Amino acid sequence: MRTSDSSIDRAWANIRAAEQRIAWECPFHGFNLASMRMGPDPAAETMRIGKAKGIVTVGFSPDFVGGLTVTQTAAVLKHELHHLVFGHLAHTRSAFPNTLARTIAEEVCANEWIEARDLPGKPILLSQFPELRENQTFRSEEHTSELQSL
Repeated sequence: MRTSDSSIDRAWANIRAAEQRIAWECPFHGFNLASMRMGPDPAAETMRIGKAKGIVTVGFSPDFVGGLTVTQTAAVLKHELHHLVFGHLAHTRSAFPNTLARTIAEEVCANEWIEARDLPGKPILLSQFPELRENQTFRSEEHTSELQSL
């Protein structure tokens, strides 16, 4: 299905407004956002961050982002930034073979510092996993080891 131009325009408007809000609230995140390549990604269902050849990219579904509020868009961008800041892009499957545990750990870490009410959909939150401790954000490895029984 082809994404409409109006959907892409709404998505870019949300992203630009969210970037401004993030840069104002947290210049560190604003700096990181300014150094990324961002654009529509037909393979993205929501938004995703990646790194190739030293360049950090953010791909997004225009239909998804265009349907969010600016607050939600900022929360999703922060979520993706947290994956970068907390080193998740450097994790390898061989280091964390339990994919479910790794995914939960990274998602909990990425969301821990974002207001849950601002995240769209059904985010994976620390409150859903009582076996995990707060403030382990910088060490998703610890969350992963605590979730090995999954």
